[in-house]
Amino acid sequence: MDPARAEESRRQVDRLESEIESLRSGHKGIYERRYAEFFAHAKTISELFKSSRTIFAGERERLWADFQTVCDEVRQESDRGREAHINNSRVKRSVIESDIREVYYWAKGANHVADLQEAERRLQLVNERLKDGWSGFTGTTEFFESIAGNDGRLTKEDRNLLWDKWREAKDEIRNRRALLCELHFDHMRGIAGECLSLAHSDPRAAKERIKRANQEMKQHALDRDQYAHIRENLDEAWNLASQTASSRHREWRERMEDHVERWLELHRKNESVIASLEEQVERCEEMESSARSSEFAERVRGWIEEKLDKVRDIRRTNQELEERIESAKGKLGK
Repeated sequence: MDPARAEESRRQVDRLESEIESLRSGHKGIYERRYAEFFAHAKTISELFKSSRTIFAGERERLWADFQTVCDEVRQESDRGREAHINNSRVKRSVIESDIREVYYWAKGANHVADLQEAERRLQLVNERLKDGWSGFTGTTEFFESIAGNDGRLTKEDRNLLWDKWREAKDEIRNRRALLCELHFDHMRGIAGECLSLAHSDPRAAKERIKRANQEMKQHALDRDQYAHIRENLDEAWNLASQTASSRHREWRERMEDHVERWLELHRKNESVIASLEEQVERCEEMESSARSSEFAERVRGWIEEKLDKVRDIRRTNQELEERIESAKGKLGK
């Protein structure tokens, strides 16, 4: 045997043994083997076999058998890991799929903005659960699944399927929001019309209705254009109610001022009548004191009482007028 070839053969055998042992014991992460690195290394070793031409047949067969055993074992290990990954992914997929289905039907039956907001919140939680691991799940779920060896990673197929269903749920939320917006727009448009009508006939009631409408708008789903349209109508109704109230106030003020002038004039006339009656009473009293007969004096006293009764009646009337005038001036701010 050629000593040089024997030496080269031994060197190549040592190299292959070292590489095979490195392949067997290496490429391991904290939780699992790094298969991509392993098979890349195995490909390098396979090429090394091809370039190691001086190794004797017996040694080559032994090394190749050892190399194939390591590869077969890791390939079987990889297959078992892939199958476990698929099974674990299905477990997580079934949970998330149930969550998405619940969001879909929650959105489908939504009647208020709050329902859609809850659907959005739940869909956001699904986003967290789609990530690797057990983020978004309860601590109990994470604990027991980790013990069972489920790392919470989804397969590409399961992830794609879930994202398709996620988009269906998202579309249902969007479609339901559009439907509710249209229904609520019709409802609010009717209320705005009611407010405009009330603004002409009962401005105070119109403003109270507008205030309630503003609260209702916060509870209903409306898109930007619909909201702007209703807001414009309600503002128009408010301004019209203000104008109607102002116009009616001016008319009321004018009427009240006319009443005050008329009452003042009547009060002045009554005072003139009282003054005239009091003069007549004085003359009657003189006639009574100078009467030549008791019969005439008695008749004059009757005149006096009659005139004094009129004075008292007129004074009561003037007192009522003074109270009306004072009340009216108070309302007018005078």
